[in-house]
Amino acid sequence: MSQPTIRELIDDLAEALRVDDDVAMFEAADELARLIGRPAVIALIAPLTREMRPCVTSLQLMAPKTVLFA
Repeated sequence: MSQPTIRELIDDLAEALRVDDDVAMFEAADELARLIGRPAVIALIAPLTREMRPCVTSLQLMAPKTVLFA
């Protein structure tokens, strides 16, 4: 089984945000962080989360292994 691409993970994250699935959102963000680093994930998805989930902050996205999404 191959590792998902960065693009696939970004698509997964966007879909999770769209359907308001906190678990899938965290899993996609966590997997992206493993591939490209947490600061890069924050930079990539901050505009998306502000648009789709204004209550999600960068600090919440950086919290390791804790689902903090409101």
